[in-house]
Amino acid sequence: MRQLLGRFTNLQKYASAKRKKAVIIKGNPYYLEQGPDRAGYASYYRDIENELRKAGYGEVVYDKGEPMTSPPPADLWVGHSRGAGRLRFAPKGTKTLNITEYEDGINEYKAKLLREMRKRGYSSVSDFPVEERPRPGREHYTLTQRGRAALQKQASVGRDLLIEADKDPGIAGFVRPDSGAERVAFTHKGKAVGFMTPRLDPDGYHRVGAVYVSPEHRGKGIASRNIARYMQGKKSKVWIDDDNVATARAHAKAGYKKGRRAAKDAHWYVKEAAAQRDYKREYRLFHSSPEAKRNRAKRNLWNRRLKGKVPAGHEIDHKRQLRDGGGNGRNNIRFMPISKNRAEHNRKSVIRDHMRKQANMKKRKMTHVDPDKYNASFRLGQSVGHGLAGAGLGAVLGGMSGRGVPGVLIGTGAGALGMGALGYSTYKRKSDDLVYNVTKRTKRKYVDPRLLADIENVHPDILNADNETFLSEDDIRKEASFVPFVQSHWVKVAAVAQKRDPAKWEQAKRDAKAKMGGKHSARAMQLAVKLYKSRGGEYVGGKQSSSKNKLSKWSKQKWQWSGKDKKGQGGTGVYLPKRSAEQLKSTKQGRAKLRNAAAIKRKATQRGVQFSSHGLHVGKKRSEVS
Repeated sequence: MRQLLGRFTNLQKYASAKRKKAVIIKGNPYYLEQGPDRAGYASYYRDIENELRKAGYGEVVYDKGEPMTSPPPADLWVGHSRGAGRLRFAPKGTKTLNITEYEDGINEYKAKLLREMRKRGYSSVSDFPVEERPRPGREHYTLTQRGRAALQKQASVGRDLLIEADKDPGIAGFVRPDSGAERVAFTHKGKAVGFMTPRLDPDGYHRVGAVYVSPEHRGKGIASRNIARYMQGKKSKVWIDDDNVATARAHAKAGYKKGRRAAKDAHWYVKEAAAQRDYKREYRLFHSSPEAKRNRAKRNLWNRRLKGKVPAGHEIDHKRQLRDGGGNGRNNIRFMPISKNRAEHNRKSVIRDHMRKQANMKKRKMTHVDPDKYNASFRLGQSVGHGLAGAGLGAVLGGMSGRGVPGVLIGTGAGALGMGALGYSTYKRKSDDLVYNVTKRTKRKYVDPRLLADIENVHPDILNADNETFLSEDDIRKEASFVPFVQSHWVKVAAVAQKRDPAKWEQAKRDAKAKMGGKHSARAMQLAVKLYKSRGGEYVGGKQSSSKNKLSKWSKQKWQWSGKDKKGQGGTGVYLPKRSAEQLKSTKQGRAKLRNAAAIKRKATQRGVQFSSHGLHVGKKRSEVS
């Protein structure tokens, strides 16, 4: 009996050791234990706990998230609000999730908190007493659909699923339930229904490893979707037996191609890493124009208006696209399923439409011409032409022979074959230069290098490495209307100095905005230029004259706040040139205008609006204000 009890105790310890554990790190107790939201926070944490248990975590515990403390060891740490600050102390091998990032309106609350902090004269959030902070809204303790999805992605593979997989004859012996190998769970409706065991080989390829899906969930594409998602952007390979048709089909759907033989009855399936998108180049070409910015502002307007009203799995779409002249009224707005909307307006079609509009391209494409293929088509054309002529001549001679219809048919066939063979054999190959002239092409080396460099920004396909010929320069300029584009581009390059180190400039802008309140402004950009130069940043190209350089002009105008200006905290009143402020303050009517403008600016700031129309410079551009 004692032996049985001992064995049972050991089994319990073994099972508990194998159970996955998660820790929920709570937020500030001031909000959780006081005020009207206590029940809401308790329900919120119960929802998180339920999602974690669905995801396979057998043990879920709570931690208060006190400063200078470390939560208990676990497989997963979930941090909320103040508790998210503890995540950076997670031990190696512990997964972390900041659930606050998936709340609705979190950025708006942060902005409101910073405004109140500056208003009360505090330099950092840690110095801002919690009793004086604005109380978070209901969104702070509501588990969104995005939050549930993030928790489901943390699903762990339970021991029961591992034992079930180890009994499957397809992968028996490869699962090893007692090993500590990494396993990625496949989830369906929040429950782990399968897994894969990825690893990195010394040759730089990611191995998929053993893949398993429960029998009742097979045939739903679960394995292929999860493998494709996990291996996205990675070069990977997998060993698949030739008789394992289902696994081969799943990997084919995930983008794998059959490669060299791995064994007598198995092959490698390989997936190369996809080329990374150049987001900066895409922005420069497609999203930086004034029209693109206006359209983006219109789309963002409806995203704000319909926030929380969009059905699950849908997104806002314009019936007639803005770039095609569609309006921004409610009658042009609809809800579209995400997959359908993105299939209709995918990146390739948007780029193609932009290319046509930007370059005014016609039907003829700027592609390579192979002289050998062109000569082959010429030879075929000559043969067909000779054959048709021979058929006509043979038909006439056959009719004259007096044999009637059979004579005509025989004469037609004999004439077509004979003259077609004659045309094929007598064809003289045209030289490459003659082919280029006929098709209005030119070799790469004869195209102006400056033109090549500029047209790459509009139509990169014509600069593929395997292309040696293009449309002639005159034809490019005539057919694609490149002259205005190239001229405007060259004028821009000549007129504005370009920064040699974009990464250093971006860092300077971030540092400057951080010091100037976190927002983009003329003063922040002045500080960014100063930081860029002080860190060794250089320019190339000519500098604008002081009359055209806005930053230089604004510096000479000495823009300042009309009220008090606290260093590092911003000022009060309105922001305007020193001369304008002095002129307004010198008269009673001017001082009344300043007070009215300052009140408008103060109300806009309280609403979180950076810019406001106070009416002091009506009818003037900022560059005209003195």
